[in-house]
Amino acid sequence: LAGLAFVTDAVLHWASMDTHLAAMSAAAKVQNWSAALDAYETVDTASNVSIASLPTGDTVTAAYWRETDPAHNFVRSALLAQGPFAGWDDTSRRELMSKGAAYQIVRQNVISRLALGIEQCTAFSGVSGVYEWEAAWALFAGSLEGVDGSGKGESVYALGDKRCPQFGTCVGATSIARNNQLALEAWQDGIQALASSDCFAAELARKAIMPQLLVPFIQGTLREAYEVDPEGGAALADGVVEFAEGWAFLAAILPRLALCNTTTTAFIRDNMAITGAPSTTTFQPGNYRLVKAHLESLYQCLGITCQDIGGMLTSSGAQIAGMEPCDDS
Repeated sequence: LAGLAFVTDAVLHWASMDTHLAAMSAAAKVQNWSAALDAYETVDTASNVSIASLPTGDTVTAAYWRETDPAHNFVRSALLAQGPFAGWDDTSRRELMSKGAAYQIVRQNVISRLALGIEQCTAFSGVSGVYEWEAAWALFAGSLEGVDGSGKGESVYALGDKRCPQFGTCVGATSIARNNQLALEAWQDGIQALASSDCFAAELARKAIMPQLLVPFIQGTLREAYEVDPEGGAALADGVVEFAEGWAFLAAILPRLALCNTTTTAFIRDNMAITGAPSTTTFQPGNYRLVKAHLESLYQCLGITCQDIGGMLTSSGAQIAGMEPCDDS
């Protein structure tokens, strides 16, 4: 699945969870919110869990948001048009719901499984942790990506492939994102290490994976910050939905950014957050440049480079002025 050859049956249990993500998005597209809620809560026959019951297990995220279950609260708020998303239009709610489900709930479960695999390995009890890492990849990629990752997926993997042509970060002339390829290689190394009970090597692989999981979210945040800015691409953008999309990308990674620098992260959050009724004026003109600079100041702490992120391009592949790649030197 998406380039990974499985040695356990984890793919049979977990890959199909992305079909629920697809059903949620399809229902919301036609404003059938009851069907979207049903897709969220329907138990998958292979895994015996639903998206709604998929645990996140992320204490850092809970601590940052000061909520016991912020990922599911985010998605339910979008589904039910309540809390911070009350009054937002159907298109924006769909983006918030879909991205929240994939990029917060599923992604956090993926990260938790990688850590659990290491814990199982270091218990030296005969449980290698390989199953958890393969389950994590099955969730990360999803069944719709197909064997080689060229399918039209709905999970986290698909975001990298969507962003790479927009930032010049695809692998060669392929449609595969470099961050997905690097993550796959580290995943494979980690699984091999776990299988041989080399827990330390597996932990090194996990640490190599984590920065790659950030890349498309930073790209998405940068793109939406530019597209809502009157001094950026607002004139050509879709309107208020861009605010929703930007917040969905940023909200998924804010806790990790804050671990690097709370003040810098607070500035980015203040410029991108959704805290009430829709508005296209909360983003100060010109601030996309400041959001970009603040994000770039965190790259070293996050373990990523300017080359990893690239620079935002037009649909014809031309560099957008003001959105060039930063300089790692």
